[in-house]
Amino acid sequence: MMMSAERLQALFAPQLAQVTQLCRQVEALVLCTEDGLSLATSGVSAEQVNALAAVASSLMVLSDNSFDAFGHSGSAERLLLESGHGTVIIQRLRIKQRSLFLMARSREAQLGVVIMAVSKGAAAIEAKFMESFTV
Repeated sequence: MMMSAERLQALFAPQLAQVTQLCRQVEALVLCTEDGLSLATSGVSAEQVNALAAVASSLMVLSDNSFDAFGHSGSAERLLLESGHGTVIIQRLRIKQRSLFLMARSREAQLGVVIMAVSKGAAAIEAKFMESFTV
């Protein structure tokens, strides 16, 4: 079953809102597929969506490749990027044999609070995805 971008946005909007309710300093969220297709966003301009989804998926693939290069099996579950201007977290969501990625940007929140909010939001998205797309 193919869903429109608007329906996907509406489907996952409550879970994205949960992240921002748990941590009000989370300013932007992007939910995307492994190949960089945006499924839902919050706090992101239309001009930024495609680039941010592509960056999230590319960074997670590069992280997996880094693990492989070091001889570690498995894949990255979370990627953390910090600068003097804020933090970006990319969390892997496991959906059957596939992955989705949830990218969050925060400028002023404590790291642990952001990780907790993103982790809970990711779990809620996984549950909603399984409920909505059971085969």
